[in-house]
Amino acid sequence: MNLQDQVIYRCIHAACARPLPRKVNFCPYCGTGQHDGVVNPAHVARPAQAEYREAVMPAAPAAAATAPVPPAPAEPVVIAKAEAIAPSAPAAPIPPAPGPARKQAAAPPPRREPVRMRYWLIALLSLWLIWLYARPSTNKIEARIASATKASEECRFNDAQSELIALRMTKATKEQLTRLQGVINAAYQGCEKKKLRLKAWDETTAAVESALAAADFAKAQARLAQFTRRYGDDDDTRKLKEKIAAQRAAAPPPPPPIERMAPSEAETAQSVRNLIDEAERALAVGNYKKASDKLETCITMVDTGNRECAAFKVHADRMQREWSRCLASGRDWYEDRCH
Repeated sequence: MNLQDQVIYRCIHAACARPLPRKVNFCPYCGTGQHDGVVNPAHVARPAQAEYREAVMPAAPAAAATAPVPPAPAEPVVIAKAEAIAPSAPAAPIPPAPGPARKQAAAPPPRREPVRMRYWLIALLSLWLIWLYARPSTNKIEARIASATKASEECRFNDAQSELIALRMTKATKEQLTRLQGVINAAYQGCEKKKLRLKAWDETTAAVESALAAADFAKAQARLAQFTRRYGDDDDTRKLKEKIAAQRAAAPPPPPPIERMAPSEAETAQSVRNLIDEAERALAVGNYKKASDKLETCITMVDTGNRECAAFKVHADRMQREWSRCLASGRDWYEDRCH
């Protein structure tokens, strides 16, 4: 017993007529309402009864004349149960069971219109523009090399080195990469000199400002001249020179030096006597070095070429030498003699 023998319902739509396992309000295949009083969904247009008769019933004689009548099904199929019909409502006319649906020839798909020539031209133009933009041209590589060169001149070596590494992944030639590497190396040495010059300039500026605050214009000018001899002149050094000159011109004139009067002969003789006395006291206690210094002052500062001081100094220096030799030999020195 197959599934068709178990089915007791079919769709009432003539174009569908599919078997149904149970009674339903709408056909699950075409959506047609299966009894009166049921409104079809909006997307299903149920054919009118007259249209159905005109489309199915009159065509039966003509089909019988031209084609053999299909055999009736072996077992009649009950369309609706008796208990489904209300006793007070008239029974709806049951259309005859249609025969097996004929296979209709599949309609050919609609032909696509050919792509117009202008769309092909637009597509080709777009691809050409993309290729022009994306291709690594020589001008783009040279522009990137110029950018890396500028970065190295500004002492931004991280940016320059990163650009050099990125250029190695492109179609840049070996000569271009070597040239850029040489520029970076040369710029590195120049940047080191710039750092040293900047440090020296900061120190020079601080020293010059300190000298200007003390009104020591000669020291400020000498400190700036020392910097310019080593690193040369520029706008900053010239401005600092102008500042020193302006402050020197605005400063009050220095006071005249105090003229010291020359001592008289009596004062000179007294100073010589005092120095000789101090030298004698130093010799008495064995301090020969102090005695020699006092006598040196007498000869050079108080009375130049004084014979007494000069002779006394020779004696003090001789005693100093003998004292040194005695101690160096390991002997004792006392009472101005070595024992």
